Amino acid sequence: VNADLRRRFRDEAQAVAALRHPNIVQVFDFDVIEDRPYIVMELLVGMPLNEYLSALHAKGHTLPLDTVSHIMNYLTSALDYAHDRQIVHRDVKPANIILRSGDTPIRPEMPLAADVEPVLTDFGVARIATSSTPTISGTILGTPAYMSPEQVRGEAVDRRSDIYALGIILYEVLAGKLPFNPETDTPASILFKHVHEPPPIVPNVSPAIQRVVEKALAKDREARFQQAGELAADFKVATKSRTVASPPSPAVTAVSAAPAPSSEIPAPSAPARKLRPSLTLIAGIVVGAIVLVGGVVVGGQIVGGSSEDPTAAPVQTESVGSLATEAVAQTSTGVSESATSAPAVEIGPIAAVIVRDGDLEAQIPGVEAAPAGQSYHAWLLGAGGVPPLHLNLEGTVNAVGGELLISYSDSEGRNLLSVYTKFVVSLEDEGNVLTAPTTSVFEGNFDPAVAELIQLADQEKGEKPVLANLRSWLPLQAGHFNTHSGFVLDGIQRGDLAYVKEHSEHSLNIVEGRMGELYFDWDGNGIAVNPGDKVGVVPYVLLLRAASEGASRAEIQRGGSGETGIEIADRAGDLADLLFDIRETLRQILGVDTVGDISGFGLESNLTLERELQSRIAQLVSDSEALDLAFSIDIFRSQ
Repeated sequence: VNADLRRRFRDEAQAVAALRHPNIVQVFDFDVIEDRPYIVMELLVGMPLNEYLSALHAKGHTLPLDTVSHIMNYLTSALDYAHDRQIVHRDVKPANIILRSGDTPIRPEMPLAADVEPVLTDFGVARIATSSTPTISGTILGTPAYMSPEQVRGEAVDRRSDIYALGIILYEVLAGKLPFNPETDTPASILFKHVHEPPPIVPNVSPAIQRVVEKALAKDREARFQQAGELAADFKVATKSRTVASPPSPAVTAVSAAPAPSSEIPAPSAPARKLRPSLTLIAGIVVGAIVLVGGVVVGGQIVGGSSEDPTAAPVQTESVGSLATEAVAQTSTGVSESATSAPAVEIGPIAAVIVRDGDLEAQIPGVEAAPAGQSYHAWLLGAGGVPPLHLNLEGTVNAVGGELLISYSDSEGRNLLSVYTKFVVSLEDEGNVLTAPTTSVFEGNFDPAVAELIQLADQEKGEKPVLANLRSWLPLQAGHFNTHSGFVLDGIQRGDLAYVKEHSEHSLNIVEGRMGELYFDWDGNGIAVNPGDKVGVVPYVLLLRAASEGASRAEIQRGGSGETGIEIADRAGDLADLLFDIRETLRQILGVDTVGDISGFGLESNLTLERELQSRIAQLVSDSEALDLAFSIDIFRSQ
């Protein structure tokens, strides 16, 4: 290896070694010995993406769209991180992506588990984007099937070259094959097609997804996505579209991005402990025949159930338009001022809405028959201009013996409480076209702090059902904490302060999750590293507490005691207290000047004791199997 190549290797290896991202393989060491360069990287347990896809496609299968979106989110995050540090990979392909397994081994005949994450590897041909050193004359670095047109032409590469390669991977994942097939085309033919021929249309995808692929694979790099994250974001939106027309569905409220790291180290504070809602015993006897509070759908809207021709009565379009304007401009909930001007009577809740991910049920006692010419309608309302969800459209609203029974199952399987936080029952004139409630008779608001946690989990876990997966996600993150806190203790024993602080940051950020006040770039390397899933142990524990309270509420409404749910919720609250102690211990470790200070202040013994967290969480999760987890919204009678 001549001196110039040796220098280039060390420059580029050093730049790659400085990368700290959970979806980029960590480089531990590099050197040149006897003119032979080497790099030492972390060991990843899993399967290369190319091997997984090969086995999957051989069975005639492709990945579900939500899984593709999940993978793209991680890969684009890794690429944008590297690109922002002037590193271009130049050989992005499935063989250089490892699917890192979690608790469940990866098997091509089985769906990918929720905790599987892709890790970008092999920056062996990466180069610093600002480097003025030219590529060796006559060589083209990269793999023909994934090379951008500018790479083929021997031009300078940049972040958009990697985005093109990622677009090829997206095409391959969706279509089950490459756009330019190396099994039938020569390398020279493939390179020619990258420059001069458009790729074939991706089969069996919506036009919106096709447009995302085409933009990623634009021949002119100026026409491509300019940031990798733009590709992932547009693809996620495109997966919600359909190949045939269908009624519009409410937009999902996005969780705001984590704030940019501050140079000021945050001070800890105790996690908020919300008051539990009163668990009033609701008893009632279901008698008599079920009478449907009916309606018909007209042009995607519902008209109150009347035996008369709805066109016979004039539709109050001006009033409806006014209501919609007021809903967005004044309340952002979908309820007009007239519907909310009267305060709720503060006599305690009369019932509760029970929500389990995409399913909802409510049983409201003491409901009088609707006056002649009117009917009851149930709604879910969100913030930020989210259109009201009219439960009568796809659910049931039935009057039964003085009770109002409401049930709804979301056809898209969404986490309803990641989108909607208010429940309303309105009394509407029959014959009116309805887009929002006008006169509220019952209403309730979901705890906004818990709603924020549901939104966080919904976003970070690819919109998977929160309650259905909570008992698997929480122990997994506790295991990540146990691993990295163990590394902290190992570093203390070895006297390696840098190692201690590196894994203390990892441990603290795993506990906090990206919305935590102590989620921070503690070592100042430009990124708050979290080897976990970014939701955090604390949010998962708080979600389990709220879901146990909801399960108790649901049991009480069925005539049970609800005691088990309250006991589990109390234990989850105790775990939240332990997590506060853990946060404080790790924060203090991150502030010491020497390893000796850690033992001198008793922090090592504190952390050793606090690592019982994993076993306590495992026991709590096991005991919670007795519960049908749910979230609840207390219902009050409007005045």
